[in-house]
Amino acid sequence: GGCVDLSFARDPNGQTYIQKQFTTYPFHVCRPLYIDKFDPNIATLYLQSCSGGIFENDKLHINLIGAKDSQVHVTTQASTIVHQMETGTAHQTIKITGEKGALIEYIPNNNILFPEAKLCASTEIIRDHDCHVLVSDSFFSYDPDNQGGVFDQVDNELIIKQPNGKIDFTDRFSISGTSFKTGETPLSNNYKIHGTYALLTDCLKQAQFIKKTRSLIEKAHNIYAGVSHLPNDSGCWVRYLAIDGTSAATFLTSIWMISREIITGNAPNIRRK
Repeated sequence: GGCVDLSFARDPNGQTYIQKQFTTYPFHVCRPLYIDKFDPNIATLYLQSCSGGIFENDKLHINLIGAKDSQVHVTTQASTIVHQMETGTAHQTIKITGEKGALIEYIPNNNILFPEAKLCASTEIIRDHDCHVLVSDSFFSYDPDNQGGVFDQVDNELIIKQPNGKIDFTDRFSISGTSFKTGETPLSNNYKIHGTYALLTDCLKQAQFIKKTRSLIEKAHNIYAGVSHLPNDSGCWVRYLAIDGTSAATFLTSIWMISREIITGNAPNIRRK
């Protein structure tokens, strides 16, 4: 399977750079960009895929390490297509490790699940209590032929750990395309996108985020969402459903910008895709 293994560190001038890099097909890593007007030392990195998506029996691994006081935003160049699969399942594992004072943002575009797609995804975050981690995970149920086709299955887990191995929080869900489409009711579900967003930070910043996000949710269009604290003071999270891709992207961008402004005091520049 393909893997990308990246370590980020802060240089003597305060700028974050890639300290270690190892990538295999299908991943391609671009050079870091420094595009935030008010936080010019934050590195922005685009992860690209050379394969055209995720295919049957793929085993993909992403490992990100943020050393002390490093600051990095990792995203993708576009959404990732998860293709039709006959018998096998695609697996994707993401591991994020944050050391003291680090800021790690992993905000990829959504996975587009084609009919009969099967995806098993796992995200593990190991963070120092004085580290900030922002992570997003979402999927789009898509039927290109408009014939009522749905993905086969999504299995997903999010695990948050302390450096000593103690688990602060675990979330798992498993859903079929049919259940997602109907909401397990006689009615059709108009929501096409499911997303999870987690902000792992201190209690004061959690309270600020929840207050601002609840205000945002009240005004959001084509979004059904909720925000709450996570156990063990580990952070807070948002679960949301969206009618379409534009609504989902706008909402995700807004909660990411709220998070960044709370952590650094400055709103980020929008990342071009």
